[in-house]
Amino acid sequence: MRTVFWRRLDLQGLEKLDLSVTDDGVRATSTILSTEGAGFRLDYDWRLDARWRTKSLELKHLGEGIARHLLIERTAVGWLIDGLRRPDLDHVHDVDISATPFCNTLAIRQLGANPGDELTFDVIYVDAQSLSSVASRQRYIRKSGDVVRYVDLATALGFEADLRVDRDGFVVTYEGLFEQVRCS
Repeated sequence: MRTVFWRRLDLQGLEKLDLSVTDDGVRATSTILSTEGAGFRLDYDWRLDARWRTKSLELKHLGEGIARHLLIERTAVGWLIDGLRRPDLDHVHDVDISATPFCNTLAIRQLGANPGDELTFDVIYVDAQSLSSVASRQRYIRKSGDVVRYVDLATALGFEADLRVDRDGFVVTYEGLFEQVRCS
């Protein structure tokens, strides 16, 4: 079991992630509190296979007194969103939630270890405030052993940031957005 805390740098927000890794896969459960918009709480239960690829992701959002839910599942026939097949997402490799740097870990763990290695793929981008989901394209470029450049190629076209990561691919600092917080 591993616990990671991240703090938002661009607004008030905190995330507590609990991670469990077994031979069968990975389970990440988290709570995010954010002042974005009118403020919200987002809980997620992310189930990954042994290669750190999404099997399912359940999100529970509470904001402005309204509770909403979203379930994303990878199946043999494609991605399901709340039980409905989404053929527009057939080409998608994995999932990205706007309010957490944990999703970057999934890509970084697949990125080569050598400076200059690149990985470009499509994701289901989930806006944490609205729980809307669309396909988006991203690129990761290894700058050094512990620095990866993130480049958004669709949803936030032109956005780029350096991510400093630990040996397991977890974001330590995400330029301008997140930093890991150590507990004493």
